[in-house]
Amino acid sequence: MPTTMKTGSCFFLLLIFVPGFTFGANAGENFLRIEKSTQSDADLRITSIGGFGFGDGKIGHVDLLYITSINEGDGLAMDAGAAYAFNAGATFFVGGGFLLGYNWDKNGIIGAFYPEAGVAVNITKSFGVTLSTKRYFNLYDDTEDVIMFGLLFSDL
Repeated sequence: MPTTMKTGSCFFLLLIFVPGFTFGANAGENFLRIEKSTQSDADLRITSIGGFGFGDGKIGHVDLLYITSINEGDGLAMDAGAAYAFNAGATFFVGGGFLLGYNWDKNGIIGAFYPEAGVAVNITKSFGVTLSTKRYFNLYDDTEDVIMFGLLFSDL
């Protein structure tokens, strides 16, 4: 149990400090993003919450992930990524990122890196949706394709 608490404390500190470095002081728009994946072929399910920022044709994000897998167990991870974006009615983006976390069912560290492609659509000034696909490499020593649906919230 102490290892889980230490890992959780590290993730909490990263959530506090990293979004400022990722999005910067001159970011265009910052959002709270909540995402959920569709169930993959390997029964992997990912739920995330974090920051999502647009600015000058770039996107940055930092998320806290809860990962469930029937075969591998449950875990908590920190995910950070960046992407290039272009606007054509909706904002399309292509980029990549990495995750690092802890699986408490197997008492082990989990890590992965991924390319990502997606679209973000602002429905109102303070609400939007995202759809993205990620290909996680080395997640539980395997390659996983994941489709994520998300909601974006802003305070204006």
